[in-house]
Amino acid sequence: MDNVNISETGKTKPVSNEPLEKPLFNGEVLLCEDNIMNQQVICEHLSRVGLKTVVAENGKIGVDLVKEKTGRQFDLVLMDIYMPVMDGLEATSLILKVDPGIPVVAVTANVTADDRDTYYSTGMKDVVGKPFTSQELWRCLMKYLEPVKFEREDTPERLQGDNDLHKRLIMSFLRNNIDIYDRIKNSLDENDIKLAHRLAHTLKSNAGQLDKIPLQEAAKTVEEKLTTGVNHVTAEHLEILKSELDTVFAAFESITESKTSPDDPLESMDTAAAIRLLDELEPLIRDSNYESVSFLDKLRCVNGSEPLIGHIENLDFRLALESLMQLRKKAAGEN
Repeated sequence: MDNVNISETGKTKPVSNEPLEKPLFNGEVLLCEDNIMNQQVICEHLSRVGLKTVVAENGKIGVDLVKEKTGRQFDLVLMDIYMPVMDGLEATSLILKVDPGIPVVAVTANVTADDRDTYYSTGMKDVVGKPFTSQELWRCLMKYLEPVKFEREDTPERLQGDNDLHKRLIMSFLRNNIDIYDRIKNSLDENDIKLAHRLAHTLKSNAGQLDKIPLQEAAKTVEEKLTTGVNHVTAEHLEILKSELDTVFAAFESITESKTSPDDPLESMDTAAAIRLLDELEPLIRDSNYESVSFLDKLRCVNGSEPLIGHIENLDFRLALESLMQLRKKAAGEN
């Protein structure tokens, strides 16, 4: 039997339980998510079905983006629950005060019946569990967005896309976790249990994205030992965590080397073309738009673009904008 969603107008949207062809949409989604690797995965999934994504790294930024939105409002909000500055529950309440018609969907690893009741009580319409499959996400999107068409998924293209994303996730993991053990240990030494818990939670999620199960389990243990707000982490727990981190970093070493030493050096872009490219990219970065990732290959041909590329890969649009402005001044010969 089909699942059915009842819209605000009272009309029903049947969502079949049978495997779907890939739906394609026109629309813009706001993603509130603080984990960089989760941002990358979710944005990639949305991009593949034609949706533009604006990223907010915490709930407060998400609320501000909704308030500042001019013209057409976001078609959908995907909301993480546990974020610094402002969590997903508070952000949802404030967003719905601005515009009660925006569907807000929780995207979280916490999907028990009690959790769902909490999310629904704030006005959220639905819940997508982490991790999710393409089919699970598509079914959710189809409850709130109207597909413009369906198409048969190109398997070789999908596999290539998955491979490219996996490489980006590995590079992101290496960049953002090089000092994660020291950060967790220092937080514990300073009795900042909340920070240590959040760092362990993020590391657990990232290890799971890369299918590094022993590291995921080690981080999960540290996280659970901090859940009550009291430090129950032992030296043995930390030793296991460090050992598993060292193992993962060693396994990714060859990928790091291949990324930093390409076989075919790229031809540099001339100054005028580089400035045009940066001008075209700037509004996407200002809007925290995931489409900026599509510029990465061209940016590799711009001298001095490495910091900008790294910030875009991390979806850190604030630092990306600073790097872009500096790079454009340098290209134009300004001081």
